[in-house]
Amino acid sequence: MYCERRWLKNDLINKLLSHLTTELRFVPHKMRECTTTQGLAKNLAFKGVPEGTLVICERKSESRGRHNRSWIASSGGIWLTLVLRPSRTDKLQVLSLLSGLSIAEALERALYIKAFVKWPNDVLVKERKVAGALVDAMIGSRDSTHVLLGLGINTNNELPANLRDSAVTLAENKNALITMLSWTLSLRG
Repeated sequence: MYCERRWLKNDLINKLLSHLTTELRFVPHKMRECTTTQGLAKNLAFKGVPEGTLVICERKSESRGRHNRSWIASSGGIWLTLVLRPSRTDKLQVLSLLSGLSIAEALERALYIKAFVKWPNDVLVKERKVAGALVDAMIGSRDSTHVLLGLGINTNNELPANLRDSAVTLAENKNALITMLSWTLSLRG
């Protein structure tokens, strides 16, 4: 519980965002609970918020994936949507795939977890979904064009029983990694 409360503090989020090596400046909007981060980000985008506006919710009640499939977004996961305002919109179809690839690469580099992308936007670990990306675009005049990049990562959230065969959390993989390392070290000792 301490980690969840601390995670929601402005200073921690801003400190983490300040370490990113990008020219994009992030403006976090965080909530304990919302219906969807995509919906909130869409409303903010139509109001003219700057590129880099980041909507983060601890849990979401009406999440969705591709084809309006429901996505369980309970407390303990990473649920966010980033508002982008690209100058070009001719290559947006690859953003979802690139987002999935970026998540997979981050999991491999940071946690040494082998992850794969299932076309076009699911990130799998051992053939079970650990994350997904969702891109919504509104193409209009220069001032009204925006792209919403939604990301959901199962980190330490509880998965419903009916999804446990097809989904996984990073915490489950971490425990498996720790068990494997412990076993390997015990063989050496």
